[in-house]
Amino acid sequence: MISTKNLSCMPDVPGLQKLCRSIAALELIMAEEFYLRYYSYNLNWSENEEVFEMNDGRGRNMLILFHPDGCVVSGIDGEFYDFEKNYPKIENLTNGLPDIFHEFMYEEPVKSLKSTFCIWSVDGITWQKSDVVDFDSEDGSEEMLSILDGNPMSYVDFCEWYYEKEVPIDIVEDIYNGKEITLNMIRRLNSDREDIGNIRAELCEMRYPNTL
Repeated sequence: MISTKNLSCMPDVPGLQKLCRSIAALELIMAEEFYLRYYSYNLNWSENEEVFEMNDGRGRNMLILFHPDGCVVSGIDGEFYDFEKNYPKIENLTNGLPDIFHEFMYEEPVKSLKSTFCIWSVDGITWQKSDVVDFDSEDGSEEMLSILDGNPMSYVDFCEWYYEKEVPIDIVEDIYNGKEITLNMIRRLNSDREDIGNIRAELCEMRYPNTL
């Protein structure tokens, strides 16, 4: 399993960005309202920056920033964060973090959300973490990073848990591979969706290919 204790299975940054867009595309089909989406993708976070977000609405949040010079991941699991002592300290989590990611980690919204783990990559291949934090303690990274293993079954299992729906793994696999989303795919994933125009608009906004 991917975690701060085992980053060897993290995909490279280009693969991660493609995967994040695919998961976000699946989410906008599965969830009728934006606030119900567990995962989302913001193509216009800021100039030249994009962000993938996980938010369970119960104290777990993950933000993945895609920057022209690399990628940084910040996650918070409220169960493992001591809000009274403000621990773990952000300066410990980010020891060794390149300057290009400082604004993201030290300003809003991460500043208010807090963090229990932080990992980053500047070469697009190798993932790094601070060597100051005690990584023998729990930080919530295993649960939050697990969806990034690239296995379509991980999203199928997620849908069964979160949406209480069985979704066809072949469609999830197609979208993981970047195939164009068709009306038939949407019907098979979520037959309750009727606002196809809205789905098309959002897919186009996030630059995910479709034939809607």
